[in-house]
Amino acid sequence: MHDPAFLELLHRIDQSPILPARRLEVFTDGNRALVEMIDAIDRAGEEVLLQSYIFKDDSTGHAVVDALGKAVERGVRVRVLADAVGSVETREEFWQRLEKKRIAFRLFHPLRYPWLVLFRDHRKILVIDRAVAFTGGMNIAEEYGSGLTRHRASAALRSPAPRGETTTWRDTHLRVEGPAAWEFAVVFRESWLAADGPPFDLPSLTEPQAEWGARCLVLDSRSGRGHRETALVLRAAVAHIAGDQLSPAFKMLARVSRIMEQLVHAWDVLATMTPPEYSAIRPYLKASSGFQSWQYRCIEFMMGNKNPAMLKPHAHRADRLDVVEQAWRAPSLYDESLRLLARRGLPVPASHRQRDWTQPYRVDDSVERAWLQVYREPQAHWELYQLGEELVDLEDAFRLWRFRHVTTVERVIGFKRGTGGTTGVSYLRKMLDVVLFPELWRLRTDL
Repeated sequence: MHDPAFLELLHRIDQSPILPARRLEVFTDGNRALVEMIDAIDRAGEEVLLQSYIFKDDSTGHAVVDALGKAVERGVRVRVLADAVGSVETREEFWQRLEKKRIAFRLFHPLRYPWLVLFRDHRKILVIDRAVAFTGGMNIAEEYGSGLTRHRASAALRSPAPRGETTTWRDTHLRVEGPAAWEFAVVFRESWLAADGPPFDLPSLTEPQAEWGARCLVLDSRSGRGHRETALVLRAAVAHIAGDQLSPAFKMLARVSRIMEQLVHAWDVLATMTPPEYSAIRPYLKASSGFQSWQYRCIEFMMGNKNPAMLKPHAHRADRLDVVEQAWRAPSLYDESLRLLARRGLPVPASHRQRDWTQPYRVDDSVERAWLQVYREPQAHWELYQLGEELVDLEDAFRLWRFRHVTTVERVIGFKRGTGGTTGVSYLRKMLDVVLFPELWRLRTDL
């Protein structure tokens, strides 16, 4: 990594630690990956954490369970997590074998809960003593080329199959040693707790992070991703505009627009839920709703849709309420853009350069005239012209997300009330009329 600023950007987006790895090794051969993983389990002194989307009761699965059982006999704490859908072909007798060996085990979202069938966990993680980790695309199954005993696997490493001949899937796995492996234990615990596994302690990393090694950032698919990243990048864009740094601001705004495109496609999956399926899970949701997403509320506030009533759902968490209140009290993305126009000599009225930022934005003819100067002479105001189009791109993507929200809700629940107490579809349709950057849309008629 040659540019420290890139590391800082990654950290600001994800807010996870960037940790060193003393050793990184890539595996594309399932036999070798299995041998290394079992050898690591055999060397475990305190803890083994194993998670796999597919955990089959074939030769590979039995070899891994045998190693885990021996680790338990040595006094090692062993926890195993498998996905209920990915491992649906695995027989019940296999899971009972884990229990007999006193291996702590959980299935992620068992099939007895049909409303959770769409929510799966595809992680493949092995963590040894929080110092060595394996991750990648290989599950615990023979089809990854690991369906051999350890003796036969070692022989296969010495005499690999002729080039071009293969009967297994080609995938990639990675071994990580050093402080970076600790972060994989954090990721495992997220899934373990989500599967109702008993809590276990995970003290903060005490080993110095400044030691030598490749710098690693573990990006996991945790709850809140998408809205969380959007809020962080959007906050960075606002800061860049406030500091007259438009080139990085444009990059941030383009990234937010692309993230929004991915969030729009997320509705495609939710739209596959039928009304009877939703009716089955509705009692379990109780009063849960999107209003409880503090990351999304930060996005709304930073985009300029200010409503103090939306602070209430976060009042029970002082730490989150503080973050949401900061976004509510601060100038929005559009507010900072108008202040920038004023600094560049455009006639933005004083009422829009300094005001009570907690109040909703009010459209103003003078602001439209300022933007019209930019759009009528784009070459003379190129950066501001580009800023205006980046903002339109962003609101366009946000409108698409709102529209898919409305249509998905109507498709699944019709005109029933929402879980958060709103009128459901009727409320969401009103949100379609919220215009975030009004003068940028109005000027197109007047150009």
